Parts: sequence; structure tokens; C-alpha cells
Amino acid sequence: MKNEMSFEEAQEKIEQIIQDMEQGNLPLEESVSRFEEAAALLKYCQRKLDSYQKKIETITFLIIQ
Repeated sequence: MKNEMSFEEAQEKIEQIIQDMEQGNLPLEESVSRFEEAAALLKYCQRKLDSYQKKIETITFLIIQ
């Protein structure tokens, strides 16, 4: 990904890709390309979620102490 995007922006882009692919109007090559893009965005979102989870766990640990 060239520019850092927010989790919400990535999520919206994934949703748009899914809608485009569900319409069935994309040529096969473009469908595969869009699928690859969605897969990369999903991985990006998962990394973001993992990072936020670690932050929450750290904050929670500090509060409990």
C-alpha cells in the first residue's frame, strides 16, 4: 500500500471490491487483480487490529497494576 490508510478506509475499499466482483461484469484478469488487492487489504486490516489489541492489553495491564 502506497499511502497509510485508516482501518475504515481499507474496510470501505474491501466492501467496494466485493460489490464490484459480485456484479460479475469484470474481466477475469481484473477480477483476479481486485481479489489480490482485497486480500492485501484484509491482511493490512488484520495487522491493524492486532496492533490495537496489543495496545489495549498493555493499557489494561497498566490499569490493573
